[in-house]
Amino acid sequence: MFGAGDGGDSFAWGQEPESPEQEPEVEKKPPPLEDQDLENANLLLLPKDEFIWAVGRAATLRLTQSKVWNDLPHAIHAFGGPLEFTPSEVCRLLQALAYAPADAPMEKKLLQRLFKVFALRAKEFSDERLMRIMYAYGKLSSKRGLSLPRFMDFATSEVVERNSSLRSWRKVRILESVGSLPEAGPEFKSLLLCQDSSEDPYDSE
Repeated sequence: MFGAGDGGDSFAWGQEPESPEQEPEVEKKPPPLEDQDLENANLLLLPKDEFIWAVGRAATLRLTQSKVWNDLPHAIHAFGGPLEFTPSEVCRLLQALAYAPADAPMEKKLLQRLFKVFALRAKEFSDERLMRIMYAYGKLSSKRGLSLPRFMDFATSEVVERNSSLRSWRKVRILESVGSLPEAGPEFKSLLLCQDSSEDPYDSE
């Protein structure tokens, strides 16, 4: 559904698209690291945007023993902690971590702190980023057994609050991401399922 952040072949400086039909034009630059150098890269020496790219690229390459995973919490701390990351950066980072191999070492406490950024600053997250946060949580829950009931309670209440403004295709993707989780209550799932049958669920207009 979503890729692992900016871990593609091109180093794209830009934000995630606001709909599946609208891809933003971004300035492409050479990647800051070659793939063969990523295994032993020191994240503490990279600027923040390149750091997030490196995490996404390590996830895309399915590296399990990379130094990236050991440096991850130290690098986030060096940048001032999760609260110093923008909503876009939090989304990109969580998506990258969601795509990391299941046996790549990762601290649950770090994931909890990253998701807490959304809980503390939810109004700064667009509907697109809300959807991506939910997707990352669903993937981490199924892959790593992550369970953050307080986050899920808050996130689902945010979805309910935005129900009238959320586009139908985003509701579908949120439901696909977290609908099977035990934390997703029947009322929440019913709300997302109650769409006007005349509306195209992937209509982005």
